[in-house]
Amino acid sequence: MLINKTISVIVPIFNSEKHLYKCIRSIINQTYSLLDIILINDGSTDNSGKICDEMRKVDKRIRVVHSKNNGVSSARNLGIDMARGEFIKFVDSDDFINPDLCENLLNDILKEDADLVICGLKFLHEHSTKVKNVKVDGLFSLNHFIRENIDRISNIIIGSPCNKLYKASIIKERNILFDTDINYAEDLLFNYRYLGAINKVFSTSNYSYNYNRIVKNSLAQKFREDCFESSNLMYSQTISFLDRQKMNKLIDYSAVYNRFSTLFVSQIEYIYRSDSTLSRKQRELLIEKEFSDPQKITMINNSKLRPFHLNFIWFLTKRRLYTILSIFCRIKNSIKENQTIFNLYKKVFKEV
Repeated sequence: MLINKTISVIVPIFNSEKHLYKCIRSIINQTYSLLDIILINDGSTDNSGKICDEMRKVDKRIRVVHSKNNGVSSARNLGIDMARGEFIKFVDSDDFINPDLCENLLNDILKEDADLVICGLKFLHEHSTKVKNVKVDGLFSLNHFIRENIDRISNIIIGSPCNKLYKASIIKERNILFDTDINYAEDLLFNYRYLGAINKVFSTSNYSYNYNRIVKNSLAQKFREDCFESSNLMYSQTISFLDRQKMNKLIDYSAVYNRFSTLFVSQIEYIYRSDSTLSRKQRELLIEKEFSDPQKITMINNSKLRPFHLNFIWFLTKRRLYTILSIFCRIKNSIKENQTIFNLYKKVFKEV
């Protein structure tokens, strides 16, 4: 079958010189050649901009935009506005894609007459790789897809824009853009908006997107004082999305409650990180504020918290035993800094 559909590949770039050559080369070397490659240099202060200009001379399909540093959401939105293709693919500048990824995505979305294709994510760690997929392969109505994946509806497989192929017409006609006012979970919210506008989803574990977890982890290391605010936003948007799809009449939300209860309690541990910028009093006031809602407390009490140590953190929190909580977190931080002991700790408590 002769396919003459163009895929616009949008790459937001900020200070990625170490990985950028590999990323761009993986795109220009795709087995499917009808690509509209858009490189958005979002105010890089390293050699990323020069690399973009250099690669534009190598491949005429590449278009380059140099902008002020407005953030990844603004860069992706600019790419969407510029896109000429019938389909849109996002690639992060520190990742790379296998040579046949675009061809596979396009074949599946056309063959299945789907509105969205979701593939796996191959997490590239320093000494290992791990692939994650949606639960079941196949073509699904939106509500059937949600039912099959309700236990992971808000996770990175659903949330990432990189392991997907979108229809440009849906994005542009519905004005679906990334929210530039937030800097956490904006990818997930974009996908909720897109999912809410479509009918059919095709998911496959036959191929994956290469996700550079080493770099992503290093970028996420800086302590965030707004961690609870971000978690609350994710929770409220997830519930709103499910309710809009009338899923409350079709499924039990317990898996969602388990997931977010674990996230909320994990944030208690998070604000006790060794690099926390919060004082002891600020931590305690923040906890008092975040867990003053009886509904949130009931949800957590009725949920299964994993890993196991979160149950102990929640036990101490409910009883306002902040001194013991602080000591426990300091001990765990010390263990985490010793890689050998931390690996043993994870094995004992079956942490992932």
